[in-house]
Amino acid sequence: VLRVNGVQGESLDPIAEGSQDEGDPTWSFDASRVAFTSDGQVFVRNVSRDDASPIPITEENETFTDLAWAPTADTNTIAMVKRGGAGTSLQDTETSLCFGRLTARRMDTNCKPVSDNVIGRKLNWSPDGRTLLAFATTRDGAELGMLGYRSKVPHSANPDDWKPQGFVTDTSKPGQGVIDAAFSPTDDKAVAVAVLGKDGRSELVFAKPDDL
Repeated sequence: VLRVNGVQGESLDPIAEGSQDEGDPTWSFDASRVAFTSDGQVFVRNVSRDDASPIPITEENETFTDLAWAPTADTNTIAMVKRGGAGTSLQDTETSLCFGRLTARRMDTNCKPVSDNVIGRKLNWSPDGRTLLAFATTRDGAELGMLGYRSKVPHSANPDDWKPQGFVTDTSKPGQGVIDAAFSPTDDKAVAVAVLGKDGRSELVFAKPDDL
């Protein structure tokens, strides 16, 4: 996991270096910490300290992907996807939407039941912390789009608070649909949407949440 100066493009000290497969980086709201995965295990590093080392905050025998830190300084909640299953096909893949409440050196993680769909690739919070959008496909791969989850409790780390809304984007065209939908950080009524077309190319459009 590397860092780059966003203004000049210069390389900064890496977040982590190793032989493991590292990815899924996400910043805390105050930009003091970065969480990431290393072979599926979640680590966090305090980047405000030069001598800080990454700290494991989940177990080695669990695989998480698609980390998304809640957009608030009031609580350290990370949404993520837990992956399991015996095979590599969509039919054999088991995925669950999970939430972790991060404390000083650990994270209490709880998950919703295994989804009927295959979740993965992207999780996006709304600015008010009451909506999550998750990319997903059906197990036969015919439908793809964004699943919606709503909570009355902003930025909640309790999976029971998050009520599934099903696919909130159009899934009527096999192999086509929305592959990403990101809320504006200042206006939860504006969404940037990436739509995969029949030619395999994606197009970026802007929409309102009710028009997805």
